Amino acid sequence: MMKKTTILLIGIFVLYAKVANAQTVWGSYDTRTETKDNAGLQGNEGAKSGFYEASTPVNYPAGATSWWHLLDVRHSNPGNNYAMQFSGSFFDQELWFRK
Repeated sequence: MMKKTTILLIGIFVLYAKVANAQTVWGSYDTRTETKDNAGLQGNEGAKSGFYEASTPVNYPAGATSWWHLLDVRHSNPGNNYAMQFSGSFFDQELWFRK
């Protein structure tokens, strides 16, 4: 009986260790970056705070084409459209800000 109890306890410990060390995967390629092409989405349309990349940017600075970064910081209430956005192209050193 003691042997079965010991094996069971070791099994529970190993399972607990695996669950405790599990990591949440965020975004593309295990990063916290997701894809969002439309920077103009409002909170009630599903916009949320986060780190994003865009391959076909919409509602980014005039002339934006190809790949862009976007940091979108939003109010916790999706009914409010209070946001602060920072964006920039992958291909230059310019930084854009919108509030």
